Amino acid sequence: MKIFLLIYLTRAAGRPGGGSWVAYRDLPNTVSKSKAFEECTCRIAAEFAGDPERLDLTVRGLGGVAVEPGSAGRAYRLAVLPRVDVLLLFWDSEEEFPARVSLLLDRGVLDYLDQEALLFLAEALVARMLGEDLGDLVA
Repeated sequence: MKIFLLIYLTRAAGRPGGGSWVAYRDLPNTVSKSKAFEECTCRIAAEFAGDPERLDLTVRGLGGVAVEPGSAGRAYRLAVLPRVDVLLLFWDSEEEFPARVSLLLDRGVLDYLDQEALLFLAEALVARMLGEDLGDLVA
């Protein structure tokens, strides 16, 4: 956690986000970590499938706010750090389709965190949402 915050403090450019959302895999130099990042989204989807009200309570408990969902069933913006937001999109399961989650990042997020720190951010967010101990991430 200390290294994560140190990365943020040393990289923070002070520029506000542009409001343009991008998937982790679309950021430069993320190919080797994209699978692990997407596993985080799968864990959220599996945990809250069929229970979007619990997702709503969980995200709001972490300070997230509901936003216009677009094509998703629900969408939330979470301010993880100053000027580092995550957009969580949730599609609940249907007859033929499992639940799905996307975590999107502001296109300028690399002004604040590197690719490895973004993966840690996703893992920590999942741990908090699932009530897991963050110590397991750093052990």
